[in-house]
Amino acid sequence: MNKLINGGLVEIVVSSIKENEDYIIELNKRQLIIGKRSDGIDLGEYSPRSLAIKAENGRPSISGNKISLHDTGDFWKGFFVNVDNDFIEVLSKDSKANMLIYDWTDKIFGLSDESIRLFQDRVAPIIQDKIMKFIIGT
Repeated sequence: MNKLINGGLVEIVVSSIKENEDYIIELNKRQLIIGKRSDGIDLGEYSPRSLAIKAENGRPSISGNKISLHDTGDFWKGFFVNVDNDFIEVLSKDSKANMLIYDWTDKIFGLSDESIRLFQDRVAPIIQDKIMKFIIGT
């Protein structure tokens, strides 16, 4: 049991989270599709003019009139997750990321309370299974 307490548990949790990084990104994008930041605040709505320009450029909004930060898709394609022993962060490699953080705050990244619950529902059984295997020694 000491082995589990002395780092084994942290390793199990971190590895389980890393195995589900794609799901974290998916949940973050789901929030943006409905125009929400991680703190639940609305990003707002595109103006009719912005929607018309998007349509003219062959890039209609994927979220209706809700601002989703998905213009060309590059920002979303650049999403990645950093996982460490004491934090999880979502970021984007896209060159516009810092500008979007400046304009919309870093709350465009991360999971809302609802998304955290969904993530926990998915990962908790995985962690429990790994702990049982660790204890049994398989």
